[in-house]
Amino acid sequence: MENNPLPGLLLWLETMKQGKGYAGPITHYWGDSVNYIGPASDWRYEGLCLGFLGLYKRTSEKAYLERAIECSEFIMQSQLSNGAFLECGFEANPCFGHTYQPHLAASLIGLLSVANALAEEGMDNSRQLAASKKCATFILKNYFDERLGCFVQYENPRAKKVPNPIVPNKICTICEAMFLWAEISGDKVAEEKALSSMAQVLKFQETKKGRFFGGIYQSNLREKMIVYYTARCVGALKITHEKTGERQYLSAAQNAVLFAKRHFTKNGFEFGYSFKGDKISKHVYPIFGAGAADILRAILLVEKKIPAKQMDWFLGMSNGNGAFRNFIGLSHKDTTYAGKAIDTWKDFLPSVGWNDKALRLLAQLPPLPSGNHLFSDSCEKDFGDVHYFEDKEKITVSGSQNRVFGKRALFCAPFSGLKELVYASTSNFPLAPMRLLGSRMLRKLGELR
Repeated sequence: MENNPLPGLLLWLETMKQGKGYAGPITHYWGDSVNYIGPASDWRYEGLCLGFLGLYKRTSEKAYLERAIECSEFIMQSQLSNGAFLECGFEANPCFGHTYQPHLAASLIGLLSVANALAEEGMDNSRQLAASKKCATFILKNYFDERLGCFVQYENPRAKKVPNPIVPNKICTICEAMFLWAEISGDKVAEEKALSSMAQVLKFQETKKGRFFGGIYQSNLREKMIVYYTARCVGALKITHEKTGERQYLSAAQNAVLFAKRHFTKNGFEFGYSFKGDKISKHVYPIFGAGAADILRAILLVEKKIPAKQMDWFLGMSNGNGAFRNFIGLSHKDTTYAGKAIDTWKDFLPSVGWNDKALRLLAQLPPLPSGNHLFSDSCEKDFGDVHYFEDKEKITVSGSQNRVFGKRALFCAPFSGLKELVYASTSNFPLAPMRLLGSRMLRKLGELR
């Protein structure tokens, strides 16, 4: 890489850190969290922990180990009495005590990875192990469906009431966490449940030759096939092959990567497909930006190298201040539009929970952080009647839309209410009555975080 993006990314991540964890607004295909912008314990810590540990392994610089340990402290501070983590909903935050996958399992992967690293350094990891045990126990108790022989995307009994309990990419993240927990703890039940679940995942990969070959359906409903989420399955498939020696898992990983690569264009990795009866719709958008690092990492896992044209495209997703944009073409989601994307501030916005994936990938690749780099302390961009500006203190959207995302704030300004509370619910914190609460009360509740 002629221009090393790592130094800028590391500095940008520091600007997004609050006293209780990494924070900031989130945009996603499924929805946004642009009102609550405080700390959260979701899949951001999978990439942050593994990224910092990867840099420590390559450089032996203690500062990276310290940053990984700090991440584990943030996760542990957010742990609830039942073993789950507060605000593990990503785009569905604030979710209070409600839990979401793959985010809960991904945070556990980060925590377990730090526990492993501490053990290797001869340092005390008892607190990380104790917190990991509580979380693993919670997942094993609440997320495995004996009837299906598989982990599910929602806690039981909710999972039994929905038509799509099996979501392969989420199951794969849970299985990665359980495999890691089993290695550390010797928990044979965790490994057995993970192996049983991975056998179910294979059933949702397309094996018929053609344009869908290798793709993995988004859920048991087989209504979507998404390139990014197919790639998210590759790591668990590889691990399962290593544990069982069964060739079918390696072949599944290889075919998933081939599916992803077939959907790469000069504009990036296309989104995927939707299926409704006999109607098949191709969706070019949205194209994942920073998150595409997970697709590239899947390619690296299987093929041991990343094609130069795909890496060059990815580096072009940098905003110039160290961070990588979240998306291209979010406004075209669920359409069949295939022309030039209309760019918006929600595309350009960088989120920690996407940029952690960039960190994890770049930590595996040369050059190291001391290499040459070009980045600025700030960036700005015009989107028609909206102007975007970001510096170390805040992200500002002005014009026809006005938002200020203070990097030390829990909520954006002007505060416009928390749409997430409409559908978030939990037995620990009943939220239905919150629909009647005013924004002042909601702000006070958020400050308890």
